[in-house]
Amino acid sequence: MVEAHDRDRVGNRQADLAKAVFGAGPIGLGAAIGFKLSGASHVTVIDIQPSRLEKALAIGADSVINSAEEDVAERLTELHGKGATAFGKPRAGTDVYLDAAGAPAVIATALANAKHNATLGIVAVHKQPVEVPFGDLLDSEVNIVLSMGYPKVVVTFD
Repeated sequence: MVEAHDRDRVGNRQADLAKAVFGAGPIGLGAAIGFKLSGASHVTVIDIQPSRLEKALAIGADSVINSAEEDVAERLTELHGKGATAFGKPRAGTDVYLDAAGAPAVIATALANAKHNATLGIVAVHKQPVEVPFGDLLDSEVNIVLSMGYPKVVVTFD
């Protein structure tokens, strides 16, 4: 349910988008499945644990990136094509970045690579403040969407 709410908020209803999911735990994998079922053109799952990345491929992710071993920006550009900011700065062609990991490096990576009008969805809990360089983001006009779990759903156990 948490991942479904966030997917809806970051554009789950828009098919043919390239999406990157940071975090291959239950929420990230659920989001990857939902993105694929909704018609995403390409879903990449990013994590640092090989066993989680194997699971991401098993559930239908198109590709995975081990961010401890690979350059995320370079690989996303290879996988999702080239994009750019409004002023032509080269960026990855990724349309949606989903933070299901909760690591400050995820926010920094997504924002540094966001093309014009990309979306960063955050469903992960960040326990410490995260620096966001708003001045550097002006020409990407990135959309930042936050989601909490279960805002409209009440689960009861009888």
